[in-house]
Amino acid sequence: MKRGLLHLRTLTRETLLVALVGLIAVATVVATLAYAEPLGGLALDLAVLASVIVGVKHTRVGQVLTLVTLAALVVAPLGWGGMAQFASVLPVLGEDADLRRPSWIAYSAILVGLLTWDGYRKAGPGAIVPSITFWSVLLAITWLVSYAMRASTLLHEAERERALTAQRQALARDLHDTVAHSLSLMVMRCERALIHGGATDDDLEFVIETGHQSIAELRGMLRLLRTASSGTDARETGWKLEPLDQVLAGCCADLRARGFTVSLSQEGELDGLPQSVADSLGKIAREATANIVKHGDLRGPCTVMVSVDAREAELVFMNEPHPLPTMSSKEPLGLRGIQERAEALGGTASAGMGSTRWITRVAVPLAAGQRSAPARESL
Repeated sequence: MKRGLLHLRTLTRETLLVALVGLIAVATVVATLAYAEPLGGLALDLAVLASVIVGVKHTRVGQVLTLVTLAALVVAPLGWGGMAQFASVLPVLGEDADLRRPSWIAYSAILVGLLTWDGYRKAGPGAIVPSITFWSVLLAITWLVSYAMRASTLLHEAERERALTAQRQALARDLHDTVAHSLSLMVMRCERALIHGGATDDDLEFVIETGHQSIAELRGMLRLLRTASSGTDARETGWKLEPLDQVLAGCCADLRARGFTVSLSQEGELDGLPQSVADSLGKIAREATANIVKHGDLRGPCTVMVSVDAREAELVFMNEPHPLPTMSSKEPLGLRGIQERAEALGGTASAGMGSTRWITRVAVPLAAGQRSAPARESL
């Protein structure tokens, strides 16, 4: 069903017009041959149809040609042609059709006038009102179809633009979490080495290991971007982390390696989380860890808490900020990424000072029925 709707969306108005004109042309030829109608009428019918096709690419020229050939048809001898009269309303389905333009108002008025004259010519004065009514209603219906098609096209374009925006945001988040995160850590390590008068073997090993990891993550993400199918969720690029419990353990290990005192508490089992939730919380945890490394006070404790129950999954990072924070005019891309990841899952995110500690909190709702196991805690 979805594939069928996609084909209808991608069916252009030009293709639709050409197809309809082609069907009418085939029906006209078949009827002319079957009923031995005059070939002159067939020629006029085909001339009207050809004029409609011209209007697909050249609107004004097509309008004039259609009205001229239709006028020739309605003044031709009785019994000549007639099926092309219905094709004369088809230009209204064109891309440029708009009743706010004087040319289309004139086209519609002249069209109804010509077709009404044809009815009067064939059936007398009594046919004037029925002819006006019939062709006006048919033209109005065609205009409604035209505007409905335009609305559908605009809706499809808006959906596509939203999807592209979501993909760009996902790519920006993941690039920030891979390249920017790793580069920031390497720069900080190099700056620390300069302060201490030189790099140690541990510093060099850290830079090399972090660089290799960043390159591997970037290559993996680019590979997934190149091979991702059209059905991929636009909110994510496909870059995945290890399981959430391993990510949290790794974040705590990174903080401890940099001199922070860290405690980790967990309530509920993480294995039952949906993959999208687990991946997003893992990426959020890495960003929150990077923020603590950049702005946290080594003398204060850090607390990482994760809680999972039947309703939601909650992740909290708490730390004491550095007493002399570095002022920067740069936009906090990391915090924006955290908020976007949470909102993409229908959750909420907040980051700011509590009474004495900086608190980053994310809560993501879970589907009904996804329950976690009894609580456990590790330090």
